[in-house]
Amino acid sequence: MSHGPRRCWGLQSSPSRRGCSVFPCPMPRPPVACPPGLLISPRPGRASTTRSRRGGATEGLRSAERAVRTLPPELQPRRAELTSTLATLRQAITDRSRVVALREANTFTRITGEIAAAYPSSLPPDVGRLDYLGRALEVWSESGDPVRLAEVKQDVRTTWARLRPLVQGKGGAAEAGAIDAVVTGLDAAHGLRSHALLASRLLDAVDKLETLFRSGQVP
Repeated sequence: MSHGPRRCWGLQSSPSRRGCSVFPCPMPRPPVACPPGLLISPRPGRASTTRSRRGGATEGLRSAERAVRTLPPELQPRRAELTSTLATLRQAITDRSRVVALREANTFTRITGEIAAAYPSSLPPDVGRLDYLGRALEVWSESGDPVRLAEVKQDVRTTWARLRPLVQGKGGAAEAGAIDAVVTGLDAAHGLRSHALLASRLLDAVDKLETLFRSGQVP
């Protein structure tokens, strides 16, 4: 399964599965519906190649900014973090800085995922965490940052150790095996390209975990 540029989650005011793109840079979207009144699509896709990439990115960014402004009172402490992240993302889109844009979109993913974790969902929070970490592997392998790559690899191991028993409990032996293989590959990986390929495999495996937990059926 080929993903091209990976999806990044984001608060949305409509159920559209489209992202937005700058060379392209998908906008973020969290994995579960969290604050009441905010409709969050669980499976965003890549932006249409027929629309303006920068225009699409700006449109999606405005949507996320509106959603952040309407966060309920109990989430106001996180509002400053989200607002700052979106401001940096907006500047990156203007500057056409791909790596910074991807990094900030993924930071938005992490924060909104942490918010979503406090709300009931059939999807364990660590599934969203692995998705975030998979994109982080892509970002840091593209920017060539071995220190950050090492940190993310350790986080993948820790997160998967927590999640693996839940996956097995759902009957996801094949899904667990796929991620086991990725973790083993990360332990042996050295070059940036090998990390990027393993990141893509991890994200493919996370897609299957989402299906497993949402439907209870192995695809």
